[in-house]
Amino acid sequence: MIDLFRLYLTIYPGDIPCVPDYGFDFDLVGVFKQDLPQELRSRVIKLVEKVNSRFSSGISLSVRSLEILDETRARLEITAGEISETIDLNIY
Repeated sequence: MIDLFRLYLTIYPGDIPCVPDYGFDFDLVGVFKQDLPQELRSRVIKLVEKVNSRFSSGISLSVRSLEILDETRARLEITAGEISETIDLNIY
């Protein structure tokens, strides 16, 4: 599950022909600096929900923490069952 989540993060929506659902939109132009954490969290949660909807087992992804490091980077910690992983995101 975490690998699928990582895959979504590396693909921009529309990059794969005929599969517009795949991908994650990091285009945060127009988002005010003070709104950035909330907007990014909202987008990450939508992606987590999308990945969870593809699996019917009892394991699901969840966001443990999301930290904005600076204007171009964020750090995300997600869990799937008992596995936890930290992912550095480049936001622009």
